[in-house]
Parts: sequence; C-alpha cells; structure tokens
Amino acid sequence: MWGQLRQQATPDPRLTNFHNLNAVFTGFSSPPVCWTAVAGCSEVEPSVQQSVSRAFNDENSADLRILVEGKYIHVHKSILKIRCDYFKRMFQSHWDENDQDVIEINGYSYAVVYSFVYWLYTDHVELPAEDTIGTSRFLLPILPESPNTSGPD
Repeated sequence: MWGQLRQQATPDPRLTNFHNLNAVFTGFSSPPVCWTAVAGCSEVEPSVQQSVSRAFNDENSADLRILVEGKYIHVHKSILKIRCDYFKRMFQSHWDENDQDVIEINGYSYAVVYSFVYWLYTDHVELPAEDTIGTSRFLLPILPESPNTSGPD
C-alpha cells in the first residue's frame, strides 16, 4: 500500500497483512467503504475448553504419561489435579508419583482409564457400556445414568 493513509502521506509501498483491496478500503478509507463483507480477524482463537480438549493425549505438551495395559496416555499433571481429587492428592509433594514421568494404573482396562481421563479434559464420555462392568465408584460420576441404576449410594 502507499498513498494517503489516515491523513499521512506514505510515498513508498509498504507490505501489509491485507489479503484484498476491499479490506484496505475498509481499514483506511474515510468513511470506511467496502463492497463485500470483511472479517475483522482471519483466525478465531480457540476457547479455553477447545484448547484443553486438544491437549488431551498430546505427547508434545504432556508432562506425564499414564501406562495402562502396555499403552500410554499423554496427560498434564495440572489438568489432572484441577479436575480430580484423586490426582490432586497423588501429585502432592510427599507421594512418589509427584516426581515420576510415568505412572502405571492397574486394575482397570485401558478403555476405562482412557475414557475417564478423556472426560477430565472434555466433559464428554466415550465408553461403551460393556467396558463399564467392574468399574469402581470413582468412575460413576462420569457414566450416564441408565433407567435401571440409581447412581452412587
């Protein structure tokens, strides 16, 4: 762009972030004019919820791995501590798990642990009904209530 830009002479061409002439007229003409709709920002920043959801099982940003049945789930201690009292207690300074990069969880299937941690990040449950058999009470708050169950006692 060059010329009169907001009452300032710009004799030499300058590189801008505008992608078309309509955006230039909208930004610099007085009064602003445009023949087509112009978006104020080309990219919408993700919400906090979207960012946290995207961070689930992301090995590039994770600071902890959960090992279940020989498979890893990449997680963030801070999210686990914020969302779950069990993990909050686990990552206190006097527990061995606080200083580890990998924690192993036994007694639950990979599908159950994966679904539980996924719920911590997204508030969504993706767990087939057949995988819920034998789960403990710490999973009950995330499982959808069926007509035949009354939930936790």
